[in-house]
Order: sequence, then structure tokens, then C-alpha cells
Amino acid sequence: MLKLTYLVSRMGPYHVARFNKLAEHYSVTAIELWAQEEAYNIPLVASPILFQRITLFETQSAARQSIVMFRRAIHAALSTAQTQVVAIPGWGEPACILALEWAKNNSVPSIVMSDSKHDDVPRHAPLETIKKLLLKTFDSALVAGQLHARYLEKLGFAKEDIFFGYDCVDNEYFRIGSVLARERHGVVREKYSLPPNYFLACARFIDKKNLINLLRGYARYVNLCDKEPWHLVIVGDGPLRGKIQDTVTECGLSNYVRLPGLVQYAELPNYYGCADCFVHLSTTEQWGLVVNEAMASGLPVLVSKTCGCVPELVKEGENGYLVDPADVFQIGDFFYSLWRSPEKLQRMGKKSSELVKNQDLENFSGQFRFAVDKARRNSMAGRGGVIGRMLLVAVSVLLNAKTYVDASRNA
Repeated sequence: MLKLTYLVSRMGPYHVARFNKLAEHYSVTAIELWAQEEAYNIPLVASPILFQRITLFETQSAARQSIVMFRRAIHAALSTAQTQVVAIPGWGEPACILALEWAKNNSVPSIVMSDSKHDDVPRHAPLETIKKLLLKTFDSALVAGQLHARYLEKLGFAKEDIFFGYDCVDNEYFRIGSVLARERHGVVREKYSLPPNYFLACARFIDKKNLINLLRGYARYVNLCDKEPWHLVIVGDGPLRGKIQDTVTECGLSNYVRLPGLVQYAELPNYYGCADCFVHLSTTEQWGLVVNEAMASGLPVLVSKTCGCVPELVKEGENGYLVDPADVFQIGDFFYSLWRSPEKLQRMGKKSSELVKNQDLENFSGQFRFAVDKARRNSMAGRGGVIGRMLLVAVSVLLNAKTYVDASRNA
């Protein structure tokens, strides 16, 4: 069986589902850079793990101490796994460059996995040129969706070497869990202190998740209601928790907003299953896996126009609506419109379930296998070019000359 090695920063529940699926076709080793994240540590789901897991460091801070040690650990793990194909999550972080360096030094095919879009952050021509050259050294790509493929093509990646389906969740897990929650609606509501009807958001409490504007838009909706409004439940935690609690108080929403904190993966389907509508209003978002989870749970969605999942998952007026994340008035008006049409929400929820079927683990596995086959063919053909390989060597040398800085601190 082909030995596939997959690099991740820190393993989460959706990684386990993906790796278990790939393990049906490959001998999979997951190299996890660190076991714990200081800012937002999500425990793994307690399910069978059908792959080998190698953890390099206990914490992010330990990984940051020495680039020399970091390089040595990554290269040793790739060798220990007897890697025949390596899947690398992007190109911007030192770990990705170091893994790509090992792959080229050992003539191992490499797949770049990406959910970056052109509009995620301001782009600068010199850096884009460097990316183009680095990307020439990868042998194939697995991307999340249309917007991400366009960005890779803009960077010079061949269209025929790009495959889709990178960003997915275990749809069946959320579908089954939400159905069970609805069947036991009263019991679940009492257990988790959930209101009879509510809008649901799941997010880290950081700036780009736009939770302050979400609250202000919700406050406008509450003021528009001529009878009891639906509540707002925001699942998650993070550095902005104090500011969010202050905004709840300032907007007079203490009786309507609930902040249950970080919810374990095993309990999430209960929150989705008892909700009426899901809301995700990030100012910028490479994809938005929580939208997958909500749709797999049969919920209509109100999603920011900036989310990378929009072309694949949100059909306006059919399973949800798109909103300008900066427009508090528009956010409030959409809340109000959805609240007034509960029968329409049920139809939209069913449409969500249909649409997300195309973004499942089966599709991910199939597209990944295409990417592996293409990577192996391109690797044999000597893909990469002299300039790209020289640049990779230069970047690796620069990395070895300085202390590793955690590039994911603003993720």
C-alpha cells in the first residue's frame, strides 16, 4: 500500500475524519507539528484512529524555539514514515517549506493543499513572484473550491494539475447527530440550557470572525420585533470574550444572547440540531468549515460574502443569504426577514443538506487520489524547473539562519 504522509499544524476532529477515509486507500502517517495550541485548544474526537500519528512538539512555543531543531524533526519524521507521497498544507509557513525541501531532496512527489484566495489579504508583486516560483516545485494541488483554484492559476499553477474537495467535514456525523437532537429536542434543550428558538454562530472570539457586528446587527433585529425574538447562541471562546460580553451588555441583549463557551466536538450536533438558522459573518474567511457542519445538520445559513465556501455552498434564496459583514443594518434586516418566515427556513434547511452532499469525505478521498496520481506522474517527469528548485534551496537556507517564528499566530 502506498505510504502517504500528511502534514498538519495541530490535529483537529475534521483531520481525523479525513485521514481515516484516506486510510482506506493508503498507509497514512499524519505528522502533527504540535499537540496543543495555547490560544484555542480543541480536543480530538474520541473515535478510532486508523492512521499513524507522529507529534513533533508538545506546544507551539516549543516548536518556535529553534528552526534547526524544527527542520531536523520534520525531516526525521518524513524519513521515519518511509514517505512515498507527501501532502503539504500551503506554502507560507516554515514547516511547509521544510517538508517541500525534504520531498525534493528525496525525489518524493508533493501535493500542495490550499484554501487561500487572492482577496484574503493585500497581495504584493514581489512576494507573488516568489510564490509562483515555489509553487512550480509542487507536483499537484488539492484546493477547497473555485476561488482557491483561480488563485493558484493566477500564480501559474496548471489547471489540469488542480483538484477540488480539500475543505470538508464528516457530513454523516453532523447529519445523524442533529437528527437525534431534534428527536429529543426537549431533553437536549434542558440539558444545554438552550432557548426554544435561536440563531446559532460557532466561531473563535477573534477580530476576523466579526462577532461585534453580528451582535449589533442582532440588536437591530431585536428592536424590530413586535413579539418575542429568537435568541442568539454563540459557541466558542477566545481573546475577545470580554469585549463581546461588554457589547452584549451595552446593546441590552443580556436576556437574549447566550455564550456557552467552547463546546466539545461530541456535543456540537446538539447545538446545530436544535437551532433554527446558522450565521457566519467573518470579514475574511478562506473557507468556513462551520458552514459545512451547519448545512450537514440541515440548517439554512446566513453567510458573509467574503467566505471562500460561498460559490460551492450558498445558493442565495435557496438555502440561505449572503450579507455584507460590515453592514449592521443589513444583518439586522436579514435576521428579521428570516424570523418572519419559519416555514421557508425548513425548505432552505433541506436544500442545505442537498448542496453539502457534494462536499463530503467521499469526494475528498476521490479527488485526493486523483491528486496523488497526478503528483506521481509529474514527479517522474521532473516537474519544478531549475529556478524553482534554486529558490527552494535559498529559502531553506534563510530559514536555517534565523529562529522560527510561528506564522499561524494571526490565523
